[in-house]
Amino acid sequence: MNPWLVLEVILAFSFMIAIHEGGHFLACRLFGVRVERFAIGFGPTLWAKKFGDTEYALLAIPLGGYCKPAGGDLSGETADKMYEAPPEPGEFLYASWWKRVIIFLAGPGMNYLSAFVIMFFILVVGEQIPVEKPILGYVPPQSLAGQAGLQKNDQLLKIDGQDVKNLFTDEDTIYDKLTKDPNQGVALTVQRDGKTFDTVVKGDLKKEGADLGISSLSPPVIGSVPLMTPARKAGLQAGDTVLSVNGKTVSDWSELAYSIHGSVKDEIDLMISRDGKSYPVTLTRIYNGLNKAIGRWKLSARPRPGHRNSPLFFSGPFGNWPPAKFP
Repeated sequence: MNPWLVLEVILAFSFMIAIHEGGHFLACRLFGVRVERFAIGFGPTLWAKKFGDTEYALLAIPLGGYCKPAGGDLSGETADKMYEAPPEPGEFLYASWWKRVIIFLAGPGMNYLSAFVIMFFILVVGEQIPVEKPILGYVPPQSLAGQAGLQKNDQLLKIDGQDVKNLFTDEDTIYDKLTKDPNQGVALTVQRDGKTFDTVVKGDLKKEGADLGISSLSPPVIGSVPLMTPARKAGLQAGDTVLSVNGKTVSDWSELAYSIHGSVKDEIDLMISRDGKSYPVTLTRIYNGLNKAIGRWKLSARPRPGHRNSPLFFSGPFGNWPPAKFP
């Protein structure tokens, strides 16, 4: 078992607990209920310090936590014990019933609120859009783009007469047009080896197995390796360069993704480069709800029909650019 993976899971779990108990704490403070102890973890105390009426503590095992209000313990003291003495101002039981209900609900409520806040900031930051020339990466011969004669290193100049400013965003135009009317097709103006020619891409992207085959040229360098994926478990790291898949050399990200996606077996043999040295890595694809995969979407992937890169990956399209995310 990878110890770093275990540590990351523990830290994520501890963060969730801290947010939860923080909700109880803030509700207590809002309604004038003293908090005797606010602790993260359980077991022996590693650190504790009192500020005002509250002792803050970090305990040895970071898999729990609690917020202890004065005169009552939210972790489950019996009613008889809590009512042994009449409640006094500042104690939990002295607060009115509706305030106590809010204090109880503030923990899970804070977890829900934190999820919305995190997603809000993710969406506000958004995706960084690459500004490189709209040059194609690997184009599978059986794809719609391949059937239209497109090849790796072709540069798209126009889509239906409109200049292509950025393949990452203008690629949507092709999807939208073919999805709306697959028989009409999309006219492309392409530059190859200094020469310009026109071609038409057409076909029904809604059909099973349909593949547009258009993606930007980017090196097969790993940007990040998410938790709980075969790639992470196999020890792959950000910055690794994938040299080959099942013995076949890959030179760009799209070819890497298609090689993994099109493998006839779930066991994938990679050759990677790290710090100037080459290492063999063997890992097994697993079903991710869309397809057999070993990692995650790269930044430019779209989870929709006709994009054969996107089903290769696990989590969403958020991340840093460059490089692309590991497939």
